[in-house]
Amino acid sequence: MKLTELMKAGALALTAVMLLAAVSVAADEWSTIYTGEEVTGAHVVAIWQFKPGAELKDGKGKAHLKLTGKTRVVKDERFGGALESFFSDKNTDKRQGALAPHGLRLTPKGAFTVEAWVKLKANPANPKWRSGYVLDKTYVPGTHKSKALNKDYFLKISQHASGKTHVLNAGVGLGKEVIRFNSRRVTIPVAKWTHVAFC
Repeated sequence: MKLTELMKAGALALTAVMLLAAVSVAADEWSTIYTGEEVTGAHVVAIWQFKPGAELKDGKGKAHLKLTGKTRVVKDERFGGALESFFSDKNTDKRQGALAPHGLRLTPKGAFTVEAWVKLKANPANPKWRSGYVLDKTYVPGTHKSKALNKDYFLKISQHASGKTHVLNAGVGLGKEVIRFNSRRVTIPVAKWTHVAFC
């Protein structure tokens, strides 16, 4: 098992740890940079830490990333490196994010957790952005008449009330349908790392 086919985000700087695991980690482990078994363990599907010298490398060694659009890896005081992504609109409708190689089997067969650290930009190119994908392995983020498209998973952040509140949206494809999940409205501060997860 590995992680994602596409990570994209409109107004997000994504980062330091992106992890998809078959089981969740202990409650206090998420606040530190993962090492050892937390990176290479059998329960880990893929992990991207954007560390200097290995910016686009998957800690498991298979799902190395390729940047798309204006996305870039930047230095970060807390994590060493971070993935910065940019807004894309109908005039510049191009992938913005990082892409894992096509054809990898990155879909867990059972329960799984997706977690990431995100930092919203203080001054995004489009202050009225509506949503930014943290992780997207679906082609269509909702139930489609073609069952072949109702698979995989996604995690995104939606902005409400002009940035005052946010909702985490997730989806899991089950073949016949994509089941969607929404958090309650929360405030995600700008220019500050925030841990988000879907389990």
